[in-house]
Amino acid sequence: MKIPFGNDPGRKAKYIQSMRKVSEFFMLRYGLPLFPAYGTLLGYARDGSLIDHDDDVDTAYLSRQQSLEGVAAEFWHIMRDMKNLGHEVTIVDTGHCNLSLRDSNLPGVDIFASWLSPEDNFFCYPRILEKAPGQVLFEKIELEGEIFIAPQPIEAFVKMMYGDNWKTPDRQWQSVVPRKMKRIMEALKVLSEDI
Repeated sequence: MKIPFGNDPGRKAKYIQSMRKVSEFFMLRYGLPLFPAYGTLLGYARDGSLIDHDDDVDTAYLSRQQSLEGVAAEFWHIMRDMKNLGHEVTIVDTGHCNLSLRDSNLPGVDIFASWLSPEDNFFCYPRILEKAPGQVLFEKIELEGEIFIAPQPIEAFVKMMYGDNWKTPDRQWQSVVPRKMKRIMEALKVLSEDI
């Protein structure tokens, strides 16, 4: 069982350090910037820090691809490459993994695939932001003393993930995957590969 950040403040520093190192690796190796997502982005949007009752860090990368086939092929290429490099990769689902860098002795970081469709819908497993801008713009943010990038406007992306009441903490919050996204994720699974 994971320990919430609020019960062990030293864990925040380790996770942020891991997030920074994974972000640097992802950019250098794949040319894809990682950005805070889900609970990590929510914590930043609320008060600029990780949420005390959270117990991990979430990131996403913006795929260069727009088709499901392209997104899936890119995701599996990255997964195979990271495993071949000796990193610890746990596939949680198609489009979602946990990465621990080899020899880092740091906790793993959740990584989600995200992409813009030709119809300008923004997908970040398992959510959809319909009628997104034709491109996703990023700005630098400071989270727990480290510099990362975040999609703008942050509020739109947090609302996509958590709904209209995202400013109100809810420890009982449960993710419900929209039917449309379930169909998309099923299609991605068909395109999945053994690695």
